[in-house]
Amino acid sequence: LLALHAFGARMRWPLPPRTALVLLPITVALGLATSADLGGHPSAQLGWAGWPLLMLAGYALLYRQDAAPDGWSATLAGWLHAGLFWALALLLAWETSWQAGEQAAGVWRALPWGLVPALLLWLVAREPPVPGWPLARHAEVYRLRGAAPLAAWLLLWTAYLNLSSDGDPLWLPYLPVLNPLDVAVAAGALASAAWWLALDAAQRQALVLGQRKLFIGVLGASVLLWLSASLVRSLHYLMGTPLDYAGISGDARVHAALSIFWGLLGFGLMLLATRRGWRTAWLAGAGLMGVVVVKLFFFDLDDSSPITRIVSFITVGILMLITGYFSPLPPRKSAKEAAA
Repeated sequence: LLALHAFGARMRWPLPPRTALVLLPITVALGLATSADLGGHPSAQLGWAGWPLLMLAGYALLYRQDAAPDGWSATLAGWLHAGLFWALALLLAWETSWQAGEQAAGVWRALPWGLVPALLLWLVAREPPVPGWPLARHAEVYRLRGAAPLAAWLLLWTAYLNLSSDGDPLWLPYLPVLNPLDVAVAAGALASAAWWLALDAAQRQALVLGQRKLFIGVLGASVLLWLSASLVRSLHYLMGTPLDYAGISGDARVHAALSIFWGLLGFGLMLLATRRGWRTAWLAGAGLMGVVVVKLFFFDLDDSSPITRIVSFITVGILMLITGYFSPLPPRKSAKEAAA
C-alpha cells in the first residue's frame, strides 16, 4: 500500500494512490476475518507484528494524502479516518478482552469492550483533541463519523452487560457502585457525556436528526437500567437475593427496594425539574412515579412479606405527598422562550 502510494506520487500518476486507499479497508477487513478464524484474537499467528504495521501504514497513507489532497480522495479519506478509528477500537478491545479472560474469569473479560471505546471518546472530546494529527486536524470527522458509532456501542454494551452479567469481581470485595462493572459503566457514561458536550449545536442536530427528546429519553432509560441493575446486584451480594429473572420477580426485598429507589429517582427528578423549569424532565419523573404506583398495586401486593409491602407503600406515599407540595409542574414555555 505504501509502495503504491509513493510510486503514484513520484510519477504524478493518481491511479496508484487511489488504488492504495481503496485497498486499505479491504485489507483491514481481511485481517479481522483472519484473526477471528485462525487465532480467535488479533495478536495470534504473528498478528502482534502484522496489525501495528498495517495500522501504521494506513495512517501513513492518510497523512501523505493530506499533503496532496484531491476531491475524490478527500471524500474517501474522511471515511477511512473513521473506519481506522473503529478498527482501532475493535482491535484494542478484542485483544484486551482476550488477555483479561486468560488471566481471570468473572466480569473482567467484558470490561474492555466498554473501557476502550470510552477512552477513545475521551480523546476525541478533549479541546483541542490530542494528538494534533489526526484528531485535531480532522476533529469534525472524528467527533461525528468516528465517535458517534462508539457512543451508540457504549449504550448497547451498557444494556447488555447490566442484563447479563452478575458483576462478580472474583478476588475483590463487592462494593456497591464502586465495583469494577459499575466503575466501567460510569466511565463510559462520563466519556459519552464529555463527547456530547464537545459537539456544537449543528453537530448535535445532525446526529439526532431533530429527535432531541428521543435521544435524551434513550440516555435516561440507559441510566435507569444501569442504576436498577446495580441495586439488584448489590442486594444479591449483600443480602443474598437472587439474580435470575424468576428469583427477582418473586423476591419481596427486591420489589420493595426497586419501588423505593424508583420513587426516590422520580422525586429527585421532579424536584430538580421544578427548580430549573424543565417541563419535559418533570413529566419524565412523573411517569416514573406512575410506573412505581402501577408496580405497587400489580406486583408488590402479591409479595408474601407484609413488612416489605408496608415499607414500600408508606415510603412511596410520603414521596408522592412531598412531591405534590414542593414540585408543581413547570409552566409551558412560550414559542419565543423555546426558540431561545
